[in-house]
Amino acid sequence: MCTRQRIMPQERLNSLHVEPATEEEVMVDKNRVDGSAKNIGGKVKEGIGNVTGDSKMQTEGKADQAEGKIQNTIGGIKDSVKDAFKKD
Repeated sequence: MCTRQRIMPQERLNSLHVEPATEEEVMVDKNRVDGSAKNIGGKVKEGIGNVTGDSKMQTEGKADQAEGKIQNTIGGIKDSVKDAFKKD
């Protein structure tokens, strides 16, 4: 099996230089991450409840999803407010 590597001229490589993102640009509100995780966990819990026929687990899964969506939305609002006041 032959693999070919494409070699770019040095001036082309130099033009592709990208500045690394700052910590502020990379940072996402913790509520968004935690909310998304809770939402996914709730979907898993609801699915297990569906498979096992456990209505309590289904309900808990739906509640976790709702809580996760709300937490994610709060994080999104915080990110929007941060972006609105961010100096360019």
